[in-house]
Amino acid sequence: MYTILHETDEATAVNLSVYGKFLPGAGKQLITVGAKHLRVFRANPYAIVLEEDQEWSQTTKLECLLSFNLLAPVRDLAAARVPMYPDCDSIVMTFDDAKISICNIHPSTMNLNTLSLHSMEDDFLRDGYTKDIYPPILRVDPGNRCAVMMIYGRHLGIVPFGSAQNYLQSYTVPLRTIDERLANVLDMTFLDGYFEPTLLFLYEPMQTTAGRAAIRYDTVCILAVSLNVKDHVHAVVWNFVGLPMSVYQCLSVPLPVGGVCLIGSNEIIYLNQSVPPCGILLNTSPVDYTRFPFNDYTQLKLTLDGSSAEIISPSEIFIVARSGELYVLNLDTDAGNAVRSMDLKKVFDTSIPCSVTACSPGYVFVGSRLGDSYFLQYTREVQSITNGTTTEHPQKTAQKQDTNNDMDFYSELYNEPIETREEELEKQVVKDFKFRILDKLYNVGPCKVMRTCALNDINPHFKKDPRDTFFDLVTVSGHGKDSSLSFFQRTVRPAIITSSLLEDAVQFWTAGRREDDSHKYLIIAREMSTLVLELETDMVELDAPLFITSETTVAAGELATGSIAVQVTVSSIVLVADDQQLEVINTSSNFHIAAVSIVDPFVCLLTQNGQFLLYRLLTSPKIHLKPVPILEKMKHEKFAVTSVSIYKDISGIIQLCSASGGDEITQIGPLGLRRSTGASVSAESFVVKKEELDEQRHETDFIDLLLYGDEEKKPKQKPDSKTAKKKKVIRVDQEFEDWAPKLETDVQNPNHVLPTFWMLLTRENGNLYIYAIPEMQLVYMVKKFNLMPEILRDDLASAYEDVDRVDQLVSIAPSVNDSIIALDSVIVKPEEVVMELQLYGMGMNQARPVLSALIDDTIVFYEMFFFDEGIDGHLAIRFRRIPHSNITRASRFMGPNGKMPVEAARERERHRPYILPFERIGTLTNGLFICGNYPALVIMERGEVRLHPVSIDGPITSFCSFNNLSCPMGFLYLAANEKMMRISLLPSGVIYDSPYPFRRATLDKSYGQISNIVFMLQSEVFGVVTSIKMPVTKVCTIVNEEKHVETFEKDENFVLPEIDKFTLRLFSTEDWNFVPNTEIELDEFEIVTCCEEVLLNSESTVSGVQNYLAIGTSLNFGEEVFVRGRIILCEVIEVVPEPGQPTSKHRLKTVCDKEQKGPVTSMCSLDGFLLTGMGQKIFIWQFKDGQLNGVSFLDLHFYVHQLCSFRSLALACDLYRSLSLIRYQENHKALSLVSRDLRPTAPPPMTSAFIVDNKLLGFLLTDEVNNIAVFNYLPETKESVGGERLTLRGVINIGSMVNTIVRVQGHVSEPFIDNSLIVRHCHTCIFATLDGSFGIVRPIGEKVFRRLHMLQQLMISFIPQPGGLNPKGARSARPQRIMTSQIAAAKNIVDGNIIYQYLNLSTSDKNELAKKLGSTKYQIMDDLTEIRRTVTHF
Repeated sequence: MYTILHETDEATAVNLSVYGKFLPGAGKQLITVGAKHLRVFRANPYAIVLEEDQEWSQTTKLECLLSFNLLAPVRDLAAARVPMYPDCDSIVMTFDDAKISICNIHPSTMNLNTLSLHSMEDDFLRDGYTKDIYPPILRVDPGNRCAVMMIYGRHLGIVPFGSAQNYLQSYTVPLRTIDERLANVLDMTFLDGYFEPTLLFLYEPMQTTAGRAAIRYDTVCILAVSLNVKDHVHAVVWNFVGLPMSVYQCLSVPLPVGGVCLIGSNEIIYLNQSVPPCGILLNTSPVDYTRFPFNDYTQLKLTLDGSSAEIISPSEIFIVARSGELYVLNLDTDAGNAVRSMDLKKVFDTSIPCSVTACSPGYVFVGSRLGDSYFLQYTREVQSITNGTTTEHPQKTAQKQDTNNDMDFYSELYNEPIETREEELEKQVVKDFKFRILDKLYNVGPCKVMRTCALNDINPHFKKDPRDTFFDLVTVSGHGKDSSLSFFQRTVRPAIITSSLLEDAVQFWTAGRREDDSHKYLIIAREMSTLVLELETDMVELDAPLFITSETTVAAGELATGSIAVQVTVSSIVLVADDQQLEVINTSSNFHIAAVSIVDPFVCLLTQNGQFLLYRLLTSPKIHLKPVPILEKMKHEKFAVTSVSIYKDISGIIQLCSASGGDEITQIGPLGLRRSTGASVSAESFVVKKEELDEQRHETDFIDLLLYGDEEKKPKQKPDSKTAKKKKVIRVDQEFEDWAPKLETDVQNPNHVLPTFWMLLTRENGNLYIYAIPEMQLVYMVKKFNLMPEILRDDLASAYEDVDRVDQLVSIAPSVNDSIIALDSVIVKPEEVVMELQLYGMGMNQARPVLSALIDDTIVFYEMFFFDEGIDGHLAIRFRRIPHSNITRASRFMGPNGKMPVEAARERERHRPYILPFERIGTLTNGLFICGNYPALVIMERGEVRLHPVSIDGPITSFCSFNNLSCPMGFLYLAANEKMMRISLLPSGVIYDSPYPFRRATLDKSYGQISNIVFMLQSEVFGVVTSIKMPVTKVCTIVNEEKHVETFEKDENFVLPEIDKFTLRLFSTEDWNFVPNTEIELDEFEIVTCCEEVLLNSESTVSGVQNYLAIGTSLNFGEEVFVRGRIILCEVIEVVPEPGQPTSKHRLKTVCDKEQKGPVTSMCSLDGFLLTGMGQKIFIWQFKDGQLNGVSFLDLHFYVHQLCSFRSLALACDLYRSLSLIRYQENHKALSLVSRDLRPTAPPPMTSAFIVDNKLLGFLLTDEVNNIAVFNYLPETKESVGGERLTLRGVINIGSMVNTIVRVQGHVSEPFIDNSLIVRHCHTCIFATLDGSFGIVRPIGEKVFRRLHMLQQLMISFIPQPGGLNPKGARSARPQRIMTSQIAAAKNIVDGNIIYQYLNLSTSDKNELAKKLGSTKYQIMDDLTEIRRTVTHF
């Protein structure tokens, strides 16, 4: 069996985060990492969001600028300023087992560029350990002098940054050489304010546990080491012993306070070499087990294990506990900045933390892998204390103090008594913090359980004639108070309001606006005519002859902000406003109009012979369209224009290159290009002086000054000698003077950006040209755009091709001109013609221009970014390719007789646009809709491009937005199969700005944590297991062979242990809530270990089987009491619902409740029988007459925690003995072991599933070290030892732990798929990870496998991977050291994460790789597209 594994959706969790300046410009960015997914965010204070009252409001949001998918999970992350890239911060990442990668974001490509790699893995450094490897902790010196990494917990790896002229090699240091007792390092950090890098270790030389605390405690120590990275000399400078045993984290406090803050489970300690130690005790649990002097804060009754902390100022630390409570630790300092006491106070509630990062002043980011991540803003309220009096004032109105008195105090500190001066000192103390949630990053992980379920809110039309199997995926997401139910749908499902038959319609548009922003006309284009409908409460055919109906319409749109409707037919242009026809323009061309681009106030027409006409709307002396004069001679005019697009730029990205220099500033005016003097251009030129710009800036920034305060720094005054001496001493309290939240961002205010207009066109030679309009000056040119390169850059030769530089062209660069003409004389193939072009502003405030093009039946996307090429008079921009593409073909590229013709290369008069931008539908704004045989929705709400299929209704030939009273912010689309125009809405409640669209059902927190879920097929309700944390004061023991319960009394500040109290309920999607009166309470100390829907034999049904809800429990009273369990079988029945509660018709009826002598750890149904795992045994039961009767049992190894069945076969996962294949023979009533995984070093398994490939059967296994392995039962092969051993066919390490798998049949209703019967019976295994990512494992044919496997081997050496990772090492099985012959031969699996990068390569690279394979790029694209569509279900 040959398989492919592909991670289709990246992780949504946030494990790590760091803040710094990673991109050119004035702003700073936030980098988050979730497993293998790295994202770069910036704070956008001009985001517009829709409130619940349907009103728009401005707020601050996180905007994703870049995202990268790595091949291995990032274990630690930091930012550093390295000499080879001094202008911006670099990203330092560590990977398993001991690798460091230093990368930066290259400004010319906006890709992750690897600066250096450091692999310190060595078997000699492991000391014989092969598993439980110590995580690679990473720390960077605050002075950017070096970075260190913990290697296997026993060695220290040091990477000196050196200087640009002096390169230093990285090296390792054994910890024992620094100090003999230095072992078991808990944490480490660099101290601030030292001449050389000084690293502080938090370690425990003699380990202890809670059970041995009575005889050994206060075992934690600290050790500070000065690192001389040049001479490799390391000296101990500070040592402290006797710290509490629960301390686990250390934070370096910056100057002027200095020192280190230690955080433990029950305490917080501050240490400094120059002051006595101080600490606070948070609860009374460790009172008898430490001698460290603490201040009493036990009234908080708080534990900090699993917490995250971040220093926001030299005297303030944010600590987020594992419950999500945010505390502020204030270090109270005296006049000499010595810490005398500490204060801890709760200020906010957020999600369960995984990382806390201080961003701009007043902003903090809380990343979580167990819930959503939050971007918070905080403000301080300051309390001033002077001579014993208290004055309160908010921070925004705080007045600046005169610091000269403070400086006099410090200058006279040793001449007068301290007490006399302290009375005159005004001290500012933070009284309170106010927090506000600005933004939230959704997280669907960890996915504990995943099930298939019925669709939610689907239109009945799709159910009448289903094209394929419909289903949703539901997962138990989150943990603790952040747990929820997530319902996933792969495609966008329109909520159809009504449908109308339009047999001869080919396309339609909505045009014209009323005062309430609703649409006025619907223009429907037919093959030879046009139908115009007036939109009110109903659609009525327009009686007045306002539009031309005798010709087909090519395009329609709006001018003058929607007040003027424009219709463009094959030969005319019509303007309509206020129910009157304003103007009719007949084009003078002898050829029909083939394509149109309408952007207020311009209309561009493209004729069939490749010529274009440009018009501009003028309102004086009357409203009319004026032709824009096009240059008499345009370069390459002998090549016909194939596509054209007008772009209105309001992003502010487009600027001119800064090659001229000088005091005069090159500007771009509101209607196009405006340049400083220095070149002869046809357009009007003007010069803007710096004084005028300052005056304009003062006027335009007045609103920002009121909203956000003055961000301009005042000029520094030159201090005199006395003031210079006084500033040597800095008091910590001064940091709160004039303090206010301030965003460090370079986002331009959209209200201050002057709109500019540009025209993009492509010619038959494949080049892309950008002209400034209305001047029609060439400002950008891309050679061979039709080859779809990864980066679009301005061709330097195009600078000499400007029509205004003909003289320079001959004298300066004749050779360049000759080469270009020779190159352009080549006739391109039909598959290299750019059929359609669209540049549209997407994202927040349309500030992210995205270029999309249709080439060779493939739609590709590029994003514009700023980069100065240095070409005078040209645009300082580039385009980078977005790793998304959409193939619009209905048939495969390769047919029986070779390459099939291009479907989009039809006759001009029949070609209709595929790429249709929309302003708003539902809650989505500024997106693209892709028509064709595989329609899709492209959005960029937060900055990441999301492409979601809209294929549930088949091919779509037309789309337009539609705003009406009966359909607010809806849309229209034309279903090609049924010739139906559907009026639709976007379903509410679905979150589309996610890799996998989902709907979240957040339940009341009083129900507790969601532990498990099961979908009951017949009743279409869910069985949900919830649990609530309950404190425990009881201990069970055995006295005279009887269970005895003893209760312990503790003081009120003692932290008691907690256990889960479980409850079973029914959940319904009718009201997205629990069904009332369906609770089943479980006993105290009883834990639900498994919950499944089982299909058991029954004589009471016609089919002979009955669905039951089965629960397996375990009663664990402690170490001395034998563990018992229960099997509970429930049936969902229907009763008369209560008034006003339609979901109350469902009830849970317990049909069997059987106690067991051991814990019930797993269960499933097997051929109508119930199969249960009980510890190391497996039992099979028959349910008859309300009783469970034992049939057979089987002894396995240690602990069977998961069972999966397929007909009469079952897979059993043992905690320490991997996978076993079991068979039940009903005739002999025998349960037997068929085969098992005999690998001696197999990691503990997580879950398993069957893989079905028509008549072939395979087995899928995931383990706790993130491997996914595929097995086959091949008893005739030699390595199977007569069938006793399962044969390992393939294994890949994906870097994320897989805990749940579902198996579904193949999706065959889409184009591109041949042999639908074979594909349908080839099942797909969908898996979800604990990081919130999703993926598939699917069997493929041998020919396809060999082609894709060879492609994978070539791409490993052909394409550089982000972070410099080697795919062979990053994706190989763990543990890597144990490589048996069977594992080495397990190569029958294709890594989809590598081969799907082929679709994002340029045409030349595709052809080169395909040529090396002896194949064609179309054959490979057919294989990849068929696999993708087969696994993309409705």
